[in-house]
Amino acid sequence: MDRLERLKLFVLVTEAGNFSAAGKTANLAQAQISKAVKALEEEFRVTLFNRTTRNVSLTDEDARLLAHAKGILERYTVAEEDVRGEKTEPRGTLRILTSDGTGRVVFMPYVAGFLKRYPLLTLDHMMTDRFIDLVENGLDAALWIGELKDSAYKARRIGLARRVTVASTAYLKRKGTPRTPLDLTMHDCIIFSRLAEYTHDGIKNRWVYCGKDGPDVSVEVSGRFLTDNSSLVRDAVLQDLGIYQGPNYVFAEDLNAGRVVTILEEYELPPWPIHILYPATAFLPTRVRVFIDFLADAFSRNPWVQDVQ
Repeated sequence: MDRLERLKLFVLVTEAGNFSAAGKTANLAQAQISKAVKALEEEFRVTLFNRTTRNVSLTDEDARLLAHAKGILERYTVAEEDVRGEKTEPRGTLRILTSDGTGRVVFMPYVAGFLKRYPLLTLDHMMTDRFIDLVENGLDAALWIGELKDSAYKARRIGLARRVTVASTAYLKRKGTPRTPLDLTMHDCIIFSRLAEYTHDGIKNRWVYCGKDGPDVSVEVSGRFLTDNSSLVRDAVLQDLGIYQGPNYVFAEDLNAGRVVTILEEYELPPWPIHILYPATAFLPTRVRVFIDFLADAFSRNPWVQDVQ
């Protein structure tokens, strides 16, 4: 067994959590897995796993080697794809990160079509409103909205998240309709507690409006419902809990059905760019390239997110 195969099995054990499960996945005897790991330990002169009767846990040396091993295996795959060129059918597992609201509303509708076009690919979709390091978490790419901050990634802009201020008719009937952004200080507003991570201004409850005939208006809003989940804000609006400002596609069906209405329409809200982010490596794996091209084409025909600028 060569070094590359031993590294593959080493990564498999860390992901499976024990030698037995790794053996079943690789269709190898547990003894073969143990022998491969022992060979790595002898080669590097370290103990890679803390072993118990059922499971293994990472040592400090294991964690460091794991990052290198994944990088080596990725580069080998990229080299293989590069040499084979366009004859290579995208295959393997594509690990994608999206925020919750964006993932549910504008990403999931395209998943079935993508997997149908590329039958040898498996999609592993992580959904969280907290941006996490792609490389450390073994992710290939992220579909993300908001201003870019981290230059460690490459990015392709594929759309726009146009923003609106919305409320249910029941809430407005009960509390009245704000006429200017400053009126929001007298209303219950639904706070997305991770907003600062998207705007990078450090304040989770600051809403900024651009007056068509005047200066920008910045308002620090408040309310009795806060959430770190971008899908729950829609539920909160539909339950008449208050006013919310965010991407219009989250409320597309509700606006069309009249369940919610837009307010403060005379004040402009600069749209947020939608990017696909991916690690700044020398070569782009085929599975990531086809994903970017597929989603960029799909978004260009979606009126809710198409980039007209």
